[in-house]
Amino acid sequence: MSTVNQIQNVKEKLQALLPGLSAVIDEPQHPRGPWLLDLSLNDRAVNVEWRPHRGFGISSQGPRGENHLGDGPDEIRSTVEETVGRIFELIKSGQTTTVPSELTLSELREHLRLSQAQMARRLKVSQAAVSGLEKNVARSQLLTLRRAVKALGAELEIRAILPNAQGFVLRLPERRPLRFRGNIQSRKRRAPRRP
Repeated sequence: MSTVNQIQNVKEKLQALLPGLSAVIDEPQHPRGPWLLDLSLNDRAVNVEWRPHRGFGISSQGPRGENHLGDGPDEIRSTVEETVGRIFELIKSGQTTTVPSELTLSELREHLRLSQAQMARRLKVSQAAVSGLEKNVARSQLLTLRRAVKALGAELEIRAILPNAQGFVLRLPERRPLRFRGNIQSRKRRAPRRP
């Protein structure tokens, strides 16, 4: 299904579910730019951003009509059905979208509307390296993760929460720590080879 059909499909399904819904599609200014769908019914408004291969970004206006254009979408949905269902719920209930307090590295990148290729260029690595980092952050080195987050214009913070709910931000090293090599004197020495 083409991009226009994806956006058109969301628009048509919502207009069938919500009579009187105003829905306006804005085409991208650049060939790879996002398609936008502005929706409103009574005093409720929702903005949808569609980018091929990244899904639908959804943002709604706050209770006093404030929105945060340019901040990236608050929520991401991957299918037309999920998007239509979430927008229907937002408009009918009067709820607003909220930016999640916790994001994975890939969700943070998507929230900032960057592709893996764009992030790879910022990091001066291959797209495959970015994909590997996103798929398995636990195996990636902490400094690589910090560098990736910094390339997104953010700072990495790791918090330790104690059982009494007291929390501390862990300070991360600025440089690569020296590798622990153990006690050199305790290593066994190889016997010289005999001819």
